[in-house]
Amino acid sequence: MSSAILSDDQIAKARDLMHQFFISAEMLYGSEFVTFNMHLHLHVHDVLRDYGPCYGYWLFSFERYNGILGKFPTNQRSIEIQLLRHFTHNMHVRSLVNNDSNLSSDNLLFQKLLGSKTIGASSETLFEQEIYSSSNLSNILSLPEVTVTQSMEYFDKSFIKLLPPYSIHRFDSDEISCLRTCYLTFLPQINPLDIPQLCRKYKCIQWWSERLHSSTLHKRDRQSTCIQAFWVGNGGHIDVTCSNLNAGRIEYFFSQNLMVENDHEYKDICMAKVQWFENPIETATLPGQLQLWCATMNKPFGPASFIPVTRIKQVCITCKLNIGTETVFAVNPISKKIIL
Repeated sequence: MSSAILSDDQIAKARDLMHQFFISAEMLYGSEFVTFNMHLHLHVHDVLRDYGPCYGYWLFSFERYNGILGKFPTNQRSIEIQLLRHFTHNMHVRSLVNNDSNLSSDNLLFQKLLGSKTIGASSETLFEQEIYSSSNLSNILSLPEVTVTQSMEYFDKSFIKLLPPYSIHRFDSDEISCLRTCYLTFLPQINPLDIPQLCRKYKCIQWWSERLHSSTLHKRDRQSTCIQAFWVGNGGHIDVTCSNLNAGRIEYFFSQNLMVENDHEYKDICMAKVQWFENPIETATLPGQLQLWCATMNKPFGPASFIPVTRIKQVCITCKLNIGTETVFAVNPISKKIIL
């Protein structure tokens, strides 16, 4: 019903299928399950014949922007004026960032002020934009594909925003052992005996201009729980050569404060715990960038089960398929979105 072109046969088929669904639902769950909205859906075919496909007049975009407006802080007085001031403020900051290409590189205070201004919006929250130098941005973007070496750039959280709420999580002894091995692989100047047992555990983060969700969220929010990265090797160990691009599902995100010995200070790092998919037994030729991964078996738990968010290459969409006797995931990568 949401396609660009509809025929009378398609409209009639949609009506029959909905009618069949409502009858089956009443038989299975009783008449109290039937709602008034279900009755209204029986008249959708008339609306489609009168006005065309529903995508031309549905209200999803209005509801989205109503949610954005509802998030603006106001004092419940002169709300229209306050909303206008917010929009005008954001427009001026965006214009300043886009047009002034001659900002002095040593004017750190001014750059920090600009970086903290709200200049964009998502459906639930407004995100922040940082100003990067070309060399710094290039280094950050190349991290997911270079060989794994010790670098302080893994502490860079300028493109990551941890979204509340969070909970306090305690690692068990096996997790601490694997986490210690993981940290020693890519972080310099870290005391291996000073790994905290506690962390702040998150279900969702903002990563560049999009959101990453964990598998603990509602099913409809799990689209961005599957990722791809050059990280995991055999036996759950970290592949420092980055020879294979693997897919996995995010269990949760966490943040920890680690002591950097030479700087004598604590630095915060953002990590993710991932269940990596195992290679399937059955193989098939798929178009484009689609890959097959086993849906019933994961790689063993090990140091590679923990990955810095900076090493995530891209988000993926998964779909279950049956090939031969095996159930597999067809994984389709989504290009990373960056707004500067």
